[in-house]
Amino acid sequence: MHRNKLVSGAIMVLAIACAMLLAQPVQAGAAQNEPVIAHGDSPIPAINGPRVVGTTPGRPFLFLIPATGEQPLTYSAKNLPQALNLDTKTGIITGTVSKEGTYKVDITVSNKLGKASRKLT
Repeated sequence: MHRNKLVSGAIMVLAIACAMLLAQPVQAGAAQNEPVIAHGDSPIPAINGPRVVGTTPGRPFLFLIPATGEQPLTYSAKNLPQALNLDTKTGIITGTVSKEGTYKVDITVSNKLGKASRKLT
């Protein structure tokens, strides 16, 4: 048993799976409020995950743009269907599309070091 390590985490499932793991060594008398957050290798933004996402008309839609890079990240989208909304701070797209169709959306994620763009259908 390892008594000198504290590991905590949370798994959030949306349209894809995401995980954040906080790991911190615990030493005698050490404060336990300064976690180390492990993240991707590159601080430059990148968009990962699927290029095609689907939903059923009339059903709620929830999609987290899978992006990595140094925080804070800012998200934008062009050509989103009118019924969908993007939270520019979290990268979560929500709403309910009422009409069947194919929508080609341009998504971008950016930070102080650069930006990445991708078409999402």
